[in-house]
Amino acid sequence: MTSTSSSLTQPPQSPQQQSSNHIQQSSPLFSEKKLVSSNSNNSLTENGVNNNGSVGLSARTQLTHPTIDDRQLLLLQVTLHTADVSNTAKPWNTYNRWMTSIMEEFYLQGDKERALGMPISYAFDRYNPVTQSKFQLGFIKAIVGPLFKTFSKVEGIELSECLDQLSHNSKKWKELVEEEESNQIISSLASTSTDNENTSKESSKLSS
Repeated sequence: MTSTSSSLTQPPQSPQQQSSNHIQQSSPLFSEKKLVSSNSNNSLTENGVNNNGSVGLSARTQLTHPTIDDRQLLLLQVTLHTADVSNTAKPWNTYNRWMTSIMEEFYLQGDKERALGMPISYAFDRYNPVTQSKFQLGFIKAIVGPLFKTFSKVEGIELSECLDQLSHNSKKWKELVEEEESNQIISSLASTSTDNENTSKESSKLSS
C-alpha cells in the first residue's frame, strides 16, 4: 500500500513581510543571533528562551517586534532621539534660527496651557522667559552631549563632526552666560552707586 503525503503550501507573503525579510537578510543590525547574558550558562535560543527555562529579551518583544531584540530596539530609539535633539549640533547660525522657531512653538503651547488654566511647562511662558544662554548650555551639558557621546561609541556611527560642533556651540553659550553675568554685576553696582549718591544728596539737604 502506497501512502501519499500531502504537501502544505505556505501562504503568500505580504509586501511588508517581503520587505522585512529583505532587511533581515541584508542588514547585520537586524540579523537573527543568539543573545548571551552576563551568565554564560544562560545563552538564549532563537525563540528567546534561556537554557534554564526563563524568558529572555527576544521573547518579551516577540509580539510587537518578532525580529528585533531589545538591544536593537533600544539602538533605534536612541537613533531617533539623537536626531530629534540634533539642532544643537548644527552650525551656530543654523542652530539659532531653528531655536527661535522652536521657542515660539514652546510659547504657543504655554499660551494654550495658560488659556486652559493648566500649569505652564518650564520654559514655555513667554511672559516669564528663561535665559536662553543658560537654558541651552544646560540642555547640551545634561542631555545632548552625553547622548551624542554614547551614540558615537556604536560601531559604524561617525559623529566626530557633530561632536566638534556641539563643543563649539557649548563654548559660545558659556561665553554668553559669562558676559550676561558680568553685565548683571556691572548693572547692580551702578544701581547701588546711584542709590548711595541719592541718599547722600538727601542727607546733605537735611543737614543744611
